[in-house]
Amino acid sequence: MKDDTRYYLLLSLVEGLGAVGISKLIERFGSAKEAFDAKKIQSSDIFKKADQIVFTSRKKGIDIISLSDLQYPGFLKTIPDPPPVLYTLGNLEGDVARIAIVGSRSSTYHSLNIAETISSGLGGAGITIVSGFARGVDTAAHRGAVLCSSKGGGRTIAVMGCGVDIIYPEENKKLYEDIIKKGAIISEFPPQTPPFKTNFPKRNRIISGLCLAVVVVQATRYSGALITARLALEQGREVFTVPGPGGSERYRGSNDLIRQGAKIVESATDILEELQPVLKSHISYWQKDDKENNNTEYPTDDPVLNLLSEEPIHIDTISEKLLIDIPRLSTKLFEFEVKGLIKKLPGGKYIKK
Repeated sequence: MKDDTRYYLLLSLVEGLGAVGISKLIERFGSAKEAFDAKKIQSSDIFKKADQIVFTSRKKGIDIISLSDLQYPGFLKTIPDPPPVLYTLGNLEGDVARIAIVGSRSSTYHSLNIAETISSGLGGAGITIVSGFARGVDTAAHRGAVLCSSKGGGRTIAVMGCGVDIIYPEENKKLYEDIIKKGAIISEFPPQTPPFKTNFPKRNRIISGLCLAVVVVQATRYSGALITARLALEQGREVFTVPGPGGSERYRGSNDLIRQGAKIVESATDILEELQPVLKSHISYWQKDDKENNNTEYPTDDPVLNLLSEEPIHIDTISEKLLIDIPRLSTKLFEFEVKGLIKKLPGGKYIKK
């Protein structure tokens, strides 16, 4: 562990300091070590606790990432109160863009189905799905991404309200294992931290903070998903909502969000189209970084490129001919457009450049 990371860990264990307090101290003193030394903490308990956390993490294969580490998600650093330390299982690297899908624990079959379908569509389009691993919509969102992953598609990140070594809820054990294989389990809480009720609202800022946008699928007026949506707006993220039947208490929170200006979506394609300008800038930046490292590969035998010519062809026709679902095809076409290989014409038609 880097020396600076150790001091971030020590600061995170100082009672009453919090993420905002740590950020202010480091801004004032210049480094985690200087900030910790300035606090003049003499208690040996905090050092013993830090050593125990490090020992347990190494034993269980848990990575400890601090704000000073390159692996720390850059997008999360931009929120007012980024966690000074993240505990992770799996791989946090390789995400071009992330979108959160959240909603009620007590969900209808329709909501679970639409959450899983949207997640699978976004995952197939190369988007990493983020959620909170809770029962209901969260589980469906992770499952959609995992199912997509088994076909070579997207990734998913679960943000826990407990230690990453605790599977909660227990019935999600298989899902937990699948996420670690292609994605990550993360938490700001040290290993062995139980799932205290107060932890869950706190972790919601991480769910939204990691992402470009948050999609709310079924929420009552008292749903934790609304906390995530509010935090997303405060952090400058987009908020989308899947509408529910008018007058239903189960969807009251979701429909309230729409009245407050959240954009209505019903499919992965809706979300991709709404986020196109933002996604375009992210993909362009990602490709620029790859080019600088001589890692960019431009496909020469892709079936979509082979089908396109100087004659315009509609996206529906491409989908039918190649048996590719529209959400995944939309982003594939979008990426080729960014690379300058194809051109989009009015009316949903495309040509090869």
